[in-house]
Amino acid sequence: MTNEEREPTELVENRREPTPRHYAEYGLYLVVAWLARVLGERNLGRLARLLAAISGRVVERRTALATRNLELAMPELTPHERKKVVDRCWTHFVRMSLDYVRTSSIPFDRIAGEFDVRNREFMERAVALDKAVLLVSGHFGAWESALSIALQFGRRVTVVGRRLDNPLLHRRIYEGRTRGGISLLDRRVATRGLVGAIGEKHIVVLLVDQAVQPSHGEIIPFMGHPAWTTVGPARLAVKYDLPIVPVFTYPSDGARSPWLEFDPIIMPSEAPEASRTPAGIMALINERIAGRIRRDPHLWLWFHDRWKGVEHGGG
Repeated sequence: MTNEEREPTELVENRREPTPRHYAEYGLYLVVAWLARVLGERNLGRLARLLAAISGRVVERRTALATRNLELAMPELTPHERKKVVDRCWTHFVRMSLDYVRTSSIPFDRIAGEFDVRNREFMERAVALDKAVLLVSGHFGAWESALSIALQFGRRVTVVGRRLDNPLLHRRIYEGRTRGGISLLDRRVATRGLVGAIGEKHIVVLLVDQAVQPSHGEIIPFMGHPAWTTVGPARLAVKYDLPIVPVFTYPSDGARSPWLEFDPIIMPSEAPEASRTPAGIMALINERIAGRIRRDPHLWLWFHDRWKGVEHGGG
């Protein structure tokens, strides 16, 4: 079987028997998906602001956690500025979720057509190296949209993700991805599949997580403090000397269409000597992500405890 003919590798199937709660969640998903499709741009924005205001009050512990995270990572902000960032963060991620539901059954080429692409030359240079390319992002902006753009560079695309808890949603969402020609690997058992994808020179899309269990990461500096960070992408890059291309997606701001921006390539063999380890490369990736966060803090997912399990301090 040739590379072009090879079937996509699906995530490990969710074999759980659906519970009444799963059916209720799935029903709510279908209702929200319908609303997201029929509402216009302006009304969808209004719905996002309404749901964000409700979420911020109903899930108060997440709002409080986001505020504490901002105090830790960006102490220069005033209390008023922190509150404004958290409020905008709720609105952004509710809107992003609505857009994700809206586009879950739309072909990837149509989704890609909604985005302006900036610094495309960085990705083109990485592909021209005739190796697998690691396309990395963080929980920033509309990160899921990067998948649609990755398909434009003439390579197979493999995504490392996780199995959804709800088996009905799992099938609905991931069937759409595989129909788009994307290979999917369960991050818990992805090693063998990733080695195969690297050998076949795929574009491998990975989301960097700064809240992993100690058994799955290392302590890496992030936003001025140590954080348990996944090092899988960096291990692969160092072992095979693969180009890493950070990518960041931005929503429409009213005056401009949504856009996606590639960062300059991180090449392990060309990095400063002290950074040519998995931890060193991961620190470079975290620095790129942190730079974007500092410029647009409301686009970062502040509602997770990124610095849990470590002593806060310099890093």
